[in-house]
Amino acid sequence: MINRFILLALLSFTSILISCGTDATEPKQPSFEWNKLGLDGLTVNKIEIDGNLLYAATNDGLYRKNIQSTSSFEPVGLQDNNIEAFLIYSDQILFASVANRDTEHEYEIHKSDNRGASWQELESNFGGNEDGEILSEFLRHPSHKDTIYATSNYTIAKSGDMGNSWDLIWGEWGAIAGPTSAIAINPQRENELWAGGQGPIEDGYLVRLVDEEETDRWTDLVPNPTTVKEIVFDKQSSQTIFAGYEGALMKTNDNGASWQTSIDKHHNFRFFFGIAFSNLNPDILFAGGWLKAVDDPQSLKLFYSMDKGETWEEEIFENEPYGGILDMQLITEGDKDRIFIALDGGGIYEVIHTLN
Repeated sequence: MINRFILLALLSFTSILISCGTDATEPKQPSFEWNKLGLDGLTVNKIEIDGNLLYAATNDGLYRKNIQSTSSFEPVGLQDNNIEAFLIYSDQILFASVANRDTEHEYEIHKSDNRGASWQELESNFGGNEDGEILSEFLRHPSHKDTIYATSNYTIAKSGDMGNSWDLIWGEWGAIAGPTSAIAINPQRENELWAGGQGPIEDGYLVRLVDEEETDRWTDLVPNPTTVKEIVFDKQSSQTIFAGYEGALMKTNDNGASWQTSIDKHHNFRFFFGIAFSNLNPDILFAGGWLKAVDDPQSLKLFYSMDKGETWEEEIFENEPYGGILDMQLITEGDKDRIFIALDGGGIYEVIHTLN
């Protein structure tokens, strides 16, 4: 009788263990839905989101679209011009860098005071006395709203008067070098300004400025020749930074004291332009890039990591032949990330990411 009682007790305990194991939460898996939004056939250099509006700088002017509707993109002005960069200063004021290489009006800065209804060329001292200084990137300070940073070839300048005058804070005007194509402020350390690009000997450089003075410079994180295209900060750690290079995605967990290669694609010269963190899970990270073989079709490939860049998977959309990614923006609505992707010749896609 006792043995029977013990057997029943063991069976009951085993059943409880099995039940607990069955109820254990399995890790949620990502799923992706691809949608083409428009601008097919255009090269989209930059995208920005301002409320419900998605702005796109293209090789045929500036466009925008309401991302809460099914409406098409509408032109915002400067059509027939290549827009290298732009800045949404307010709901009315826009800045745009025009870069028409090999034309009479190669490099100009334009400003609109009426949301793009009309534009005026901005006469300023950007570039010093040098001709042909391309404005590669804009950046507005998150707290000192009157301060605008802008980059050119191996330079960083700032303006406090709506772009009418510029002070050089790093580099030199007229440098024979590639563009300083990435600039970002550490959101948790706003006196830290990071920038990167390609130097005079095709060396990819990354610099950190504290209070607008250079404190660190890296020129050998990735085999040269290379360049820096993107800088993104971890929202949870001010010392974790990702830098997108030609050939690799680099990561530091200690504010640059040491670096690790997160993705190595040096063998096929993939430029990492787009990097974005998910808001559904802070450990999830997305990255995209562009292959140097511009004349060949390239697949539309989204890299994603579930562990902050320690390991990576790939999600490929097979139906887009112009899949080189030049920029990426992400917003989160409810239980989904909306990832907007700018392509070289393929317009703009939206990728809806959920966890199931």
